[in-house]
Amino acid sequence: DDPFSEKLDLSDCKLDDLPDVFGDEEVMGRLQDLNLSRNYLKTLPDSINALRNLRALNLSNNKFSYLSNISENFTLLEELDISLNHFRNLPGFVCHCQTLLKLNLNNNSLGGLPTTFRNLTSLKKICLGDNRLSFFPKELTFLNSLEDLYLNGNKISVFPNFLFGELPSLKRLNLSENQLISLPDSIGFFKELKVLSVGGNLLTSLPPSLKNLVNLEKLILFDNRFESFPEIFDSFEKIKELS
Repeated sequence: DDPFSEKLDLSDCKLDDLPDVFGDEEVMGRLQDLNLSRNYLKTLPDSINALRNLRALNLSNNKFSYLSNISENFTLLEELDISLNHFRNLPGFVCHCQTLLKLNLNNNSLGGLPTTFRNLTSLKKICLGDNRLSFFPKELTFLNSLEDLYLNGNKISVFPNFLFGELPSLKRLNLSENQLISLPDSIGFFKELKVLSVGGNLLTSLPPSLKNLVNLEKLILFDNRFESFPEIFDSFEKIKELS
């Protein structure tokens, strides 16, 4: 009946340091879900590395700019949220969390991803919205399990031509609020895609291959520069929302 047995929620506690409980290795060894969001934390103690059984870690909405003292012990971590911080580079430990399924990096200052990011082959969802990306990170193309990709609110001007078979599981793609002037024909390779959002860009047309997205249910096109209404919409038999 230990309240710290599996889950510990210290969100919204105005913390700028962590309590003594983080020095208790027995407590730390049992913890599976730790929420430290919405505090004033800039660093984490070395004792955080005792969390070997952690499945979910939420560090969002703090004041972190780096986390260099975290080791590679999080071998069971499935969900990590470090959004709404001040990271310019991805903390090194992240790319060693090969069991990660969900990763939220929204609202930081990331300009790219390290090459080791391609190791996260279990990832199903990644949020990279509202960062400082000016290009599509090529490391993402190695993530064959990825279903949800959010790149909204960056400065991406070119969406690359993909090779057939890259990102084969992609179902939701958000590229809204970037600086895209066109989409490549290879967008048609994403046969599983259900949601495509490209609103708030500089598009004047859509590639004919878009009609190959036979599972598309939601297409967001608002606030672009289309000179005429694209003529491919009759191809979408499953479309439920168009804006």
